[in-house]
Amino acid sequence: MVRGRRTSVRMEPLMWRCLDDVANRESLTVNQLCTLVDSRRGDAALTASLRVFLIGYLRALAAKAPPEPEVAMPGLAEDPTAPLGVGLAALD
Repeated sequence: MVRGRRTSVRMEPLMWRCLDDVANRESLTVNQLCTLVDSRRGDAALTASLRVFLIGYLRALAAKAPPEPEVAMPGLAEDPTAPLGVGLAALD
């Protein structure tokens, strides 16, 4: 429910897990978090707004994390077929 009304949102399972994680981290229900995103989305679609919100939230969270030691790995610009070094687990 978003703003007290039933709403249908179709996202990938990973996006739902991220949404649930963020809601828990912020001591909100998923419905409350979706309502907050909905109140700020303007004319954009709710599903797209949720995805953009999640990416922004996770980027901000990652920026606050302590830096990890640098790992040499080719950039996508150098070799677009090179593995990114995160493993297939990132796709789960």
